[in-house]
Amino acid sequence: GEHLSTTYTHVLWATRARREHLLATKYFACSCERCSDPTELGSHLGTLKCPCGAGIILPKDPLDPETEWSCDLCP
Repeated sequence: GEHLSTTYTHVLWATRARREHLLATKYFACSCERCSDPTELGSHLGTLKCPCGAGIILPKDPLDPETEWSCDLCP
């Protein structure tokens, strides 16, 4: 069959906001492909620009709200 999906949040919310909303209102912790990807499938809605000027600060584990964040280019 064909893949069917729905959204219970605003599509422009970053992973943390979506997951917190879903847990509080729908009582589940989402671990879909987008929530599991540090770049949010390339949308980078939740990433930050690194002060180094060239890198992007990403969560190491986007499913862990307490995860460390680091630049993809800085050591």
